[in-house]
Amino acid sequence: MNYKKIGVFGGSFDPVHYGHVYLAKEAVTALSLDKLFVIPTKLQPFKLDKVPASGQDRCNMLELAFSEFKDEIPYEISDLELKKEGISYTIETLNAIKDRYPTAEIFFIQGTDTFIQIKKWKSSEELLKNFSFAIGLRPGYRNEELFDCIAEIKRDYGTNVVLLNNKQINISATDIRLSGSRNFNGKFVSEKVERYIRDNGLYK
Repeated sequence: MNYKKIGVFGGSFDPVHYGHVYLAKEAVTALSLDKLFVIPTKLQPFKLDKVPASGQDRCNMLELAFSEFKDEIPYEISDLELKKEGISYTIETLNAIKDRYPTAEIFFIQGTDTFIQIKKWKSSEELLKNFSFAIGLRPGYRNEELFDCIAEIKRDYGTNVVLLNNKQINISATDIRLSGSRNFNGKFVSEKVERYIRDNGLYK
């Protein structure tokens, strides 16, 4: 398939919530993405002390959450990182996607908190020179630091960085795990995902 623009949305998704889905939806619309790969991580280098739900459970929840928007988001849930041994490094994932689609512009989609740490990532210079980035904003959250970071990266590497006007959800995956996803009634988590969590005894 000759895609011109591809989005790669990685993360723990432990569990996926509407904040993730709305960010993905905005990225597809704002960037005119032809394809969006949603890739749950196996082990994140900055979260080695946290044990996530199983890869299969997280893939299942992602499919349930994104299927509600299948007419708006050209998504594919990928187990690319789950199949690998060891730590999930973004540079390896993006290079694997680039090998499959060498002519596409590839956008890595992430939030403010992770992007401002990008220079600490493995092969950060290669990442910034060879890939584009779409950043989901959190109003009032380290905005000045983010804007300074973007200006510096554009100046030093010429990176294409796009800020997204994504719908904000005041919830985190940590909050959901601590609550066991009880009684959200579809407000923060898809009702299908909430039912899956309950039926499979996750986050007790």
